Amino acid sequence: YTIGFIAEGNNMIPTISMLYMVLGFSVFISLTSNIFSAKKIPPFLKILIHFIALSGSFYLIFIFMSGIYKNSSTSLVAMTAFVVIYIIIAISVFLIKKSIEKRRLDKIDYKNQFDEKLKTKK
Repeated sequence: YTIGFIAEGNNMIPTISMLYMVLGFSVFISLTSNIFSAKKIPPFLKILIHFIALSGSFYLIFIFMSGIYKNSSTSLVAMTAFVVIYIIIAISVFLIKKSIEKRRLDKIDYKNQFDEKLKTKK
């Protein structure tokens, strides 16, 4: 099912209001993605803040504003689908970044600083 299909009751053609909702959600995604550029926040906390912000905006924009909240089972399915998709994407991005970081660290020549100090003391 698409959001337009769920919200408009079997009408597969999105309305202008649905397009504005998608645009608003896209803008909010780009705003919340700025959290990842923060240097002092741990990665897990960045993902948690991003998840909470996107979940809230998804609920506000797609569930509340479109009227899906009136049908509790549909809103539960929509939120569950959003959470599952977010978790799959987050795990994928985390594993890819971890793999890239490991490859980068493997290419760096490690020089033991303590061996040099021990050799000079002898």
